[in-house]
Amino acid sequence: MEEQLATESKHTTKVMIVEDESIVAKDIQNRLKRLGYTVVNIVSSGEEAIRKAAETQPDLVLMDIVLKGDIDGIQAAREINTLFNIPVVYLTAYADESTIQRAKITEPFGYILKPFHVKELHSAIQIALYKHEIEKKLKEEKNWFAITLKSISDAVILTDTKGSITYMNVVAESLTGWKWEEAIGKDLGEVFHILKQETRAVVENLVTKAILETIVSSPKSHSILISKDERETLLDLSAAPIRDDLGKIRGVVFVFRDVTDYKQAEIEMPKPQKFESRITNDFEKPRIKMTVVTPSSIIRQGVRKLLESEKYIEIIDEISNYQDVLPIVERNKTDVLLVDTAQPNPNILEILSSICDRCPMTKLILLLHEFDEDFIMNTISLGVRGYLTDTSNTDQFIQAVNAVSKDEVWGEIEIITKILTRLLPSKKGSSGLQKPSLTKRQEEIVKLIIQGYSNKQISDRLFISEKTVKSHLNNVYKKLGLSSRVQLVADFLG
Repeated sequence: MEEQLATESKHTTKVMIVEDESIVAKDIQNRLKRLGYTVVNIVSSGEEAIRKAAETQPDLVLMDIVLKGDIDGIQAAREINTLFNIPVVYLTAYADESTIQRAKITEPFGYILKPFHVKELHSAIQIALYKHEIEKKLKEEKNWFAITLKSISDAVILTDTKGSITYMNVVAESLTGWKWEEAIGKDLGEVFHILKQETRAVVENLVTKAILETIVSSPKSHSILISKDERETLLDLSAAPIRDDLGKIRGVVFVFRDVTDYKQAEIEMPKPQKFESRITNDFEKPRIKMTVVTPSSIIRQGVRKLLESEKYIEIIDEISNYQDVLPIVERNKTDVLLVDTAQPNPNILEILSSICDRCPMTKLILLLHEFDEDFIMNTISLGVRGYLTDTSNTDQFIQAVNAVSKDEVWGEIEIITKILTRLLPSKKGSSGLQKPSLTKRQEEIVKLIIQGYSNKQISDRLFISEKTVKSHLNNVYKKLGLSSRVQLVADFLG
């Protein structure tokens, strides 16, 4: 039986045993070896377990609860999981209710009672490793959501299914005239006052419309946003429901951007004047070196045509084959790389990954010919920043190049909405940002961080020093068991 189980286990799995009875620890070690696992350490105290976990970074810890030293197994497990994100399985003879309740708080990945059978041990380890891998992937998705949301140049508002606002970013604050702390919990219609462009009729029941059918502005018909101080802004608007893994709707995401300047330019400027205006402004803009990758001569000609009046954007190379991209981009130090995805290549993700890894200063825009959500999600995780389609117009193309050159995420409004819908944590209901363990000042700082404010901006807004902001942040990290701003955003929005 043990030989059969050993063939099923991963021989590279490193296990640390924390057990203060040396005979029991040796028995567990022998069983694990027969199952094909590598035992990296046997320790007898919680303090030593934490030190060794830092040194050897095991894949899993088998933890006895009653240990020698000042801290027991439950305290040690909490520290190991928090500091090193290593799964812990309790292996103990204690099954009283109070012990189990204490152990539950540390969110263990398994709980085995002594005496145990080898099959139970093997199953518990395999399940714990699987659960940990799933949790890690979920955390990575949340982290990418946090990074994407911070990088995006569009306005974003989230609501629950009843239409109450649960989140809005800095750009949404600027366009609506509402501060996030004022808007949280308010009905969407009160903050996001939208009119139809043609009739100026009020658009009502936006949440219901988004739930029943995705809202997307027509290229010929945009929405008008009336801000808190009565400013009018012409918008590209898109909205879609946020669904959990079972398909249940948990809320709605609204994504919008100001297109007033572009539309006014089209309406008011004669062509020559518009051309001259762009040339004048070009001297004030940093030059952008661009490389185009496409097998299509028509697309290459089209891109050159689009950039005729944008003298600050220089096409320094045109490539027809994916395989030639990396050495050319490295040699030319390209700022923006436009990649046409029409050319079939099974290694496209590998090629894009190599470019992002070896040329981190080069920002990628993909020209999509079909909407493949999984492909887009994979490319976002690699570091792609822009997405255009066959229907993208000149202004959208220029916006994309300018945005990604500043390391912002840019895509047509419907694409951004779908990306956010996939990335948004949807398991939990919208309960706001209530963290009982945080002080009022800490909650204020957390809210501003989630909206994308820097420490300097927070200190200016709250009239406190940057040092005080950092001090509050460090205390928040300690309380919540986190270590970075990205983790903080993912934790609160998750």
